[in-house]
Amino acid sequence: MDLLTQAVGIVGMTFGILSYLNKNQRGIMIFQLLATTFFSVHFLMLDAVTGCLLNVLGVVRAAVYSQRSTRRWAAHPVWIYVFSAAAVAIYVLSFAVFGKEPTVWLLILELLPVIATAVTSVSYRMPGGAQVRVLSLFSSPLWLIYNACNGSIGGFISDSLSIISIFVGMYKHDRKKKG
Repeated sequence: MDLLTQAVGIVGMTFGILSYLNKNQRGIMIFQLLATTFFSVHFLMLDAVTGCLLNVLGVVRAAVYSQRSTRRWAAHPVWIYVFSAAAVAIYVLSFAVFGKEPTVWLLILELLPVIATAVTSVSYRMPGGAQVRVLSLFSSPLWLIYNACNGSIGGFISDSLSIISIFVGMYKHDRKKKG
């Protein structure tokens, strides 16, 4: 493993973790923007084209969603469809333009982060933390598998920590209180 490649992923992971320490949604989205920028470069360095392009899409998504509280256009629900359609287009482009060989294994592996990206696009529009956690519990393991198969240490650690955080949040906030 190239040390510089993994260091870029670790920086992305750090920004992702720091994002959840922000008070408001805009701050979270700005740190997510930084995280996805570093992960874009990281996946490019790993020659994981789908992961790179989906993270570029994540940069755009974070930029749009960071404006939700101040710009009416950014709060429109059409963005869910725009980002989900773009994720599917990236999947197709990975094979048609960027030369990924369409083996059964790669067709499945490259689809995992596409599904995760679409689910995350929906989760960022959810009004409550419980819904965000449930959807994130579905998307994080998909990225975790993709990261492991592509040798992304920062991505693997980041999604592992996300899954743990989701369970902690579910336990702390979402479980029914016993009378």
